Amino acid sequence: MVRKAAPLIIAPLGVWAISLPIPFFSMNYFLGSLLIMILYLLFILFIDVTGKNKSSKTMSYAGYISLLLTGIFFGGPAFKLSSHSLFLQMVMVGVALLILFFAQKYNKIIADSLTGQENRNIKFLVVYYGFAALIIIAGGGGYFMAADLFADRFGMQAMQNYFSIVLLLIGYLVLIASQSATSRFKTFKN
Repeated sequence: MVRKAAPLIIAPLGVWAISLPIPFFSMNYFLGSLLIMILYLLFILFIDVTGKNKSSKTMSYAGYISLLLTGIFFGGPAFKLSSHSLFLQMVMVGVALLILFFAQKYNKIIADSLTGQENRNIKFLVVYYGFAALIIIAGGGGYFMAADLFADRFGMQAMQNYFSIVLLLIGYLVLIASQSATSRFKTFKN
């Protein structure tokens, strides 16, 4: 039997595993996110075992949840780093909810722009991918020694703050992409 939904767990599981020790290990974060991952794994197993992986609507919802969890887990290090300030955590959650609200409101425009199906909204495409490129460059551009160099120059605490914010911004971009995918849900027949 082919497991069609099983690959959808790779992205959230990978980001979750990487975000566990960054910037420090937190048992509360581990247990909360482990519960979320177990529930998602059970959902994926349910889809595969019951044969619902043949439904494009079910697979789309599973992919949406996968992207949503990936975006949330990217924000995990920043959330852990601000564990001393409930206000900062509320601001991060509030920004995420605002992003989800506006991405849902304009999901058709965003989805058409991100997939290249509509050239009218090229400004959004340039802003989205320009912001993504800026975040990647700010995060070291893939140079794995960037964090060490940053820590040597500015100190470990500054490096943890900086790269946690970079990961949080990447998570926000993933949330925009995930929420824009919901515009496709209305077109399913089954």
